[in-house]
Amino acid sequence: MQKLFVSPLLMEVESLKEILEQEGIVCTVKNQQGSSLAGEVPFAEVFPELWVVNNDDFPQAQEFLESWRQGQPSEVTAWACSKCGESHERDFTTCWKCGNDRNSNSKPTSIVEGSEDSEKGPFPTFEFLMGVGLGIILVWGGLTVRDYLSLQEVPKDRNSDGKIDLITTRDKNGYAINMKYDEDFDGFFETYYEYNSKGNPTKGEVDRNQNGIIDLYQEYVFGIYKSKYFIDEETGNVTKRASYKFGTKTHENLDTDGDGKFDKTISFDKFENPIN
Repeated sequence: MQKLFVSPLLMEVESLKEILEQEGIVCTVKNQQGSSLAGEVPFAEVFPELWVVNNDDFPQAQEFLESWRQGQPSEVTAWACSKCGESHERDFTTCWKCGNDRNSNSKPTSIVEGSEDSEKGPFPTFEFLMGVGLGIILVWGGLTVRDYLSLQEVPKDRNSDGKIDLITTRDKNGYAINMKYDEDFDGFFETYYEYNSKGNPTKGEVDRNQNGIIDLYQEYVFGIYKSKYFIDEETGNVTKRASYKFGTKTHENLDTDGDGKFDKTISFDKFENPIN
């Protein structure tokens, strides 16, 4: 399976998918709900993607993609909501009037020279901008409240002792947002993780002595370790920072005298054995 096309507009991806499948090229769309995550994760991770399932079909799909791109009308600048019919500029992915997402049923519209809209000039009125801005704020606020109310905490007893030792917070789609663990089953949740939309951890926090102060902070990239920070709970200073590349520790920076500054570095080989 190979990725063929990426677009911030799901309608474009779905439109191309329909054309290819009419030619017998099986495709699948990833990140269909990605627009709701914009601003929380990198844009490159949330745009809808079109993938060709069979690798043998990929060259032919590329040809159709090129033809499809050449045939796209450059004058199309707007779209009409499939639910309420309200018109929107091309960059908007959600209807400000009813909150409906832009999809393959949303009809593209254009501004034709000589029409009433074109005579108004290229600058929107202040009232229009205010209306759009207020609509975006209301839609965003509504979606935020909806997402918050749809969060669900799922408890689990991992060792079957009758006590909850794992609580997972999931969004409306069932994806984990965060988890907190009682790793040693003593009744205290000392470990906390946050996850991205792909289910990969983004950060972790550990409070080992149960005093409410984090003594270990972990960073992740693409679900693997980037760095660990060991924190002195009395001073709040980082006593050791371990750095990783592709999940393997490469070096450690140490603060041996407790002054808040690193004064020693230890490097590691690919087997994580110290080399100096």
